[in-house]
Amino acid sequence: LKKHYDVEISSNPDFLFVTYMHFVDRPYEYTEYDCVRILVSWDALYPDFNTFDYAITNFKMECGDRHLWYPYGFVDAKKIRKLESDKRNISDDILAEKVNFCDFIYSHSDMFGAWRDKAYDAFSEYRPVLSAGSYRNNMPKSEKVTMTNKLFIQKTCKFSIAFEGFSERGYISEKIFDAYRANTIPIYYGNSETVKDILNPKSYINVSDYGNDMKKVLDRVKYLDSNDDRYISMLNEPVFINHNYFDEMYSKLEKFLVHIFDQDSEKAVRRIKGITPRTQEILLNNYYKFRTQYKPVYWSFKVIEKIKSFLKK
Repeated sequence: LKKHYDVEISSNPDFLFVTYMHFVDRPYEYTEYDCVRILVSWDALYPDFNTFDYAITNFKMECGDRHLWYPYGFVDAKKIRKLESDKRNISDDILAEKVNFCDFIYSHSDMFGAWRDKAYDAFSEYRPVLSAGSYRNNMPKSEKVTMTNKLFIQKTCKFSIAFEGFSERGYISEKIFDAYRANTIPIYYGNSETVKDILNPKSYINVSDYGNDMKKVLDRVKYLDSNDDRYISMLNEPVFINHNYFDEMYSKLEKFLVHIFDQDSEKAVRRIKGITPRTQEILLNNYYKFRTQYKPVYWSFKVIEKIKSFLKK
């Protein structure tokens, strides 16, 4: 935005950005601001266009000029641009660095199917899997990976278990891109339709290509693990089908924002302030005030609900 406008961070804004993380700490606080609202959601939070004018999300959907699909995996422009090439030029000298078989870095299992656990269990039967996250950690003295050393740990591995927390059309996180940056071969689980439109299928192992059968996936992994030439060849495959894909996505993001901000703030409003949506908004605002301004009362109700649930059991 600073490329096009004089941007001022204000407590009384004409345009309000709301991140998905804000819902954790102060849910529905945005209803306090009767201005143009833009949701930025890079998690499993679908936009409510009754209360937001625009949204930037992980999900593929159409809503006129109000929505942009821009997944979380593309947020860090500098990191992604380094992968945007038709050649990777990785020599077989890298094999000396690959002292570990496969990494598994998570803070929890996935939401549906326990696919992360299935992969960890299946691959561990073949060779030890390096689990450096807080979930199923097997590091010496239970050391946990940090944002600063994650890539360093991944670079010591030949493969990475890059499984999304859930599979939704349009959703692609940083996990597979971190694996590429570490020069490992990603073993990917997520929405196949999404990645097949973006990523070179020869550059990663897609679990869905094997019917989500971890034994068949492991057979492919074993083959690459025991054939250095094929392994290096796969590492050198270009990441993207279209080598300008990210730049095109970033350009769409810029155009989307400029379109919003080029309008007068009153004309940029898209949400309908009719009786039904407005009633919903008032209820959400009341909930926000109840939860934040009357916390003892709110948590008393929560405790009572838990006691009732326990007694029913």
